[in-house]
Amino acid sequence: MIQERIDDLSALPEQLKTQLDQNLRKARRWFWDAREKAALKTFETHVAALDRATALAAQAGEYAGEQAGETAKSLVGAFEKATIAPPVAGYDEMNVREAMASLREIDRYGLLRVERYESAHKARKTVLDAISREVDRRARLAELGA
Repeated sequence: MIQERIDDLSALPEQLKTQLDQNLRKARRWFWDAREKAALKTFETHVAALDRATALAAQAGEYAGEQAGETAKSLVGAFEKATIAPPVAGYDEMNVREAMASLREIDRYGLLRVERYESAHKARKTVLDAISREVDRRARLAELGA
């Protein structure tokens, strides 16, 4: 009986270490989930603001004349160009294979930025399909808790 108690107590540090490791993994996952959700919300807000600004620029053209509308559109375009820069350094020079390889190195927010940038610029179907597959792959991993 006493030996069993001693054996139980000697196993305790290993159990504590295992539980601490599990809790640490959970905390990290929660942190990255919260970070990703915040980044996605920021991106969605940014896109909504650009869409609204584009609509307002079109209205400016209707109400104030073509020149005012073109000025408003050019301002929106300049804002979008300044804020939706290439999502990965050297992205504009990347071929399809390089662009696809870069996808695994960026977070979900980065994937959304690449998707928006790619759609607005080169619109390479292969790259856009690869982005969708990467988003799906990450969703499956998240479901598994990896």
